[in-house]
Amino acid sequence: MKRFFFTFAVIAVSGSLLGQDIQVNRQNKTISVTAEESATADAEVAVLAIGYHNYGLTQDAAFQENVRAAERITKALLEAKVPKANIETEKLRLARTDIDEKWTADMKKERQFTAEQSWHVTVSTSEAQAVVDLAVRNAQRCQRT
Repeated sequence: MKRFFFTFAVIAVSGSLLGQDIQVNRQNKTISVTAEESATADAEVAVLAIGYHNYGLTQDAAFQENVRAAERITKALLEAKVPKANIETEKLRLARTDIDEKWTADMKKERQFTAEQSWHVTVSTSEAQAVVDLAVRNAQRCQRT
């Protein structure tokens, strides 16, 4: 019986608290303020994900090609005045390739190993597109040479 009375008392009190309205009048001296606002701001910093992926006949060949490309890409970023502290290696991977059945016989023969490297590069939003274009140009040059 005590438990029933306690439960009933809790429900009755909580119900009366939830049902209260704020009365603004001279007797209770209550001030009620309601405000709603939203704010927007343009981003100031862009974090770019830049990467390079290549294949090689041997593990060493894949690794050396990736190192050469990474040096070219990071050198270009530094020459573009991206601070060294803003260039962080995200991923570096060297592994045996999973053969794709769509590849030709020559491709399967040449692509025994795969190397991947990626970076996070932090720049201002005004520089972001120029930095991406620079990285793409340098990665393409690596593939041609």
